[in-house]
Amino acid sequence: MTNKIKKIIDNYGGLILGLAIIFYILFFSLASVWKYYNFGYNALDLAIINQAFFNSSQGNFFALSIHPPTYLGDHFTPILILLLPVYFLFKHPISLLILQTLALGLSSWPLYLISKNVLNKNWALLIGLAWLLNPYVGNINLFEFHFLPFAVFFIFWIFYFFLTNKFWPFIIFSCLALLVQEDVSLVIFMFGILAILAKRKAKWWLTPLVISTAYFLTVLKFINLFTDSGQYKFFIYYSWLGENWVEFIKNLLLKPWAVAAHLINFGNLEFIIGLLMPLAFIPLINPLYLLLGLGIFTQLVLGSAGGSGTLLQIHYSALLLPPLFISTIYAIKKIADSPKNTKNKIIKLIKQDTILSGLIFLVAIIFSWVTLSPTTGVLSGLVKQGISWPETKIKNELIKKIPVDAPVATTYEFLPHLSSRKKLYSFNYVFLGKQQFLYKDYSLPTDTEYLLIDYRDLITYQLQYGQNPFYKNQYNEAVKNWAKILKDFGLIEINDTLALYQKGEKDEFKLVQILESKPEIKAAGNIILADEIEFLGYNQLTGNHFQFFWQAATKLEKNYQLQLSLEKDGKPIYEEIYPLAYNILPTTTWQPNQIIQTDYWFEFNKKIPPGNYDLKINIIEIQKGGIEIDPIRSTKDVIDKKAILGPAIDFGQISI
Repeated sequence: MTNKIKKIIDNYGGLILGLAIIFYILFFSLASVWKYYNFGYNALDLAIINQAFFNSSQGNFFALSIHPPTYLGDHFTPILILLLPVYFLFKHPISLLILQTLALGLSSWPLYLISKNVLNKNWALLIGLAWLLNPYVGNINLFEFHFLPFAVFFIFWIFYFFLTNKFWPFIIFSCLALLVQEDVSLVIFMFGILAILAKRKAKWWLTPLVISTAYFLTVLKFINLFTDSGQYKFFIYYSWLGENWVEFIKNLLLKPWAVAAHLINFGNLEFIIGLLMPLAFIPLINPLYLLLGLGIFTQLVLGSAGGSGTLLQIHYSALLLPPLFISTIYAIKKIADSPKNTKNKIIKLIKQDTILSGLIFLVAIIFSWVTLSPTTGVLSGLVKQGISWPETKIKNELIKKIPVDAPVATTYEFLPHLSSRKKLYSFNYVFLGKQQFLYKDYSLPTDTEYLLIDYRDLITYQLQYGQNPFYKNQYNEAVKNWAKILKDFGLIEINDTLALYQKGEKDEFKLVQILESKPEIKAAGNIILADEIEFLGYNQLTGNHFQFFWQAATKLEKNYQLQLSLEKDGKPIYEEIYPLAYNILPTTTWQPNQIIQTDYWFEFNKKIPPGNYDLKINIIEIQKGGIEIDPIRSTKDVIDKKAILGPAIDFGQISI
């Protein structure tokens, strides 16, 4: 049986891997399209890069209105120009998602060639398949769009040509990799160090050392020309070591205790263990080739947040994966070449039972794929939510009401779908009144014609900014003042939390009103919530249109939100948190005895099965939470701790 398998692999190993690559590309392309179609790309990057591509296709290279005026202020990515002819075929974010999938899937082929050269066809096939099953490859694939997957593809080819002593292809692919992003220079530099350790001729180590260093320094100078601060904007991640490069290097060298304290923490340990686990920690047996990722690893763990499991769920592990897989190949070779009586205890233990050891390696690959990959999240999402999610149709209908070339400001999930236009503005910066990292004041551009807002993002902003010490003060000011921008716009559509505003139009709906006197209330409540807010009652109009009436008993010091719950037989079936008064009138601005009317058009009937449910609302204070990554690698709001004011407001049973 074993000989038959070996014969099949010898004869058809390349074909088997080729079919696996095709399957990978098809699966992740379809998964990306499904996620895009359902507005799952909500972390900015796809929208930013697609707009840079779109504007470049119009002759305005790298132009960007989300982070104005150019993407070159974020990263130096000339590869965009090389990819532009493909983008011309279909100017759409989906084109980028498929290109990214191709780059990651096809990276398995040069890895297969490296493995076949160093080991044999059997191992080459297994290593190639291990790449396609690696959870972090899948995470990179589904978390937004980035240029780094193209660098991964080039790096594997660089190593293949390094291995086979083909100097000029080695240099050409090194140059192609450098075009992807400025920090790829750190990997190319380490190829020079590797060549020195391998005692290669001078051209093998001198060329990568010189071109990577010169390129990195030149590109940073170039990027600085387009930043508001005059220096690389992402240097802010290292501000704990100093405000400029001189201070950074000085503190790095003269304060080793501070650096050690920053490096020795659970997050970095989690990051390291997570990276190694899908390969059963085998790279540690022959760690020489991990040097290729040393610069990138240092870059990540020295950042203010350090390493963490979250980094593995997104794209930051991309440039570390080639060194890990190459080290795995050479670790297997070291094990195979070692005698049974080797002094290396770990290798000796492995060689005592090679079948069991191989089984552990396979289990590590498969277990990591099942538990850490987005594949299970995609399949689960398809089963639970289907091809089209409940709000997808509504969101598309709102987008259709916006002319294709109209300047628009919008919240996170709408950005990619509106990014194929010259003028698109991200509403989080409009809300904050500041550009990225608070570098500069930001105002809604005067040419904005539409606002498309998902008011759930007001909760997101509280978790993203209000819980972050760096942004907290700015958030507290912003939440009181942001709604002033609405005075020039009329609300023309509202559906649950989704609102479309058009400049110069009259409001067709009223979300929040301050009343001069107590109105007619059909369902009076008069419920006191923690001696702070009185719920006066509600009116239920057509469908799920509710009018709630509130009165502050005293000056409120905290911003509260509204939690809606649907229960069946005493068990919660559905729960949603809405910004109370849409944060247009946050509770800290409510005056004592002032009567506030808030109107909501709930759409929970599209999100749960038909039946009878008990409807309740609570007023809550969000005390602790943040933004996390969900199973399909979208961002999601997570509330870890909340306080409930007073009793629940019970609306009785409703039928859906």
